[in-house]
Amino acid sequence: MKSRALIVISAAVLVIVIASAATAQYQSSDRSRVGLKLALFRPSGGILSGINSTWLGPGMNYNVSFNEYDRPNMLVTASWFGESGSSVRASIIPITVSYFRRFQENRDGCWYVSGGPGLYFTKFEFLSGFSWVETADTKLGFHISAGREISVYYADLRFDFVDKLSVTGGGDVSFSGWTFSLGTHFTF
Repeated sequence: MKSRALIVISAAVLVIVIASAATAQYQSSDRSRVGLKLALFRPSGGILSGINSTWLGPGMNYNVSFNEYDRPNMLVTASWFGESGSSVRASIIPITVSYFRRFQENRDGCWYVSGGPGLYFTKFEFLSGFSWVETADTKLGFHISAGREISVYYADLRFDFVDKLSVTGGGDVSFSGWTFSLGTHFTF
């Protein structure tokens, strides 16, 4: 739990420290391909919501292609979310590709929708007696999102559709859920 808090705090400090550099870089033609975000993941139900209703985690974007306003048309995102309770632990690492459709775009910002496929590395553990029973798998899925870009920053609400994980010992766990992100497409 301490390592998770350290990772989240480190990501938040990094975003704050380099925010001014990102703004300055946006004004030049030397754009960055890397961006950072801080996100809240809310599982859509089931046992994962019982661990904690909202999971906090960091993420990184890689901008694959750009439009005439130096905004990404396509990006690859990797995030990490994990939580633990008294007898269960779970984590998910979504690696997704997003394709953007923007509305009324200009240099200062715009609204957008995006979506695309993803690989979701899922892990679920539960306590059985005195030992942990682990089930981990890579699942295919896709996501849809809507958000607002303002200068180099963005706010995004997204839903990930992920195949259920069949848990050792019976039952299924759904890693589908909502994610709210704040971040920047350009950082370094």
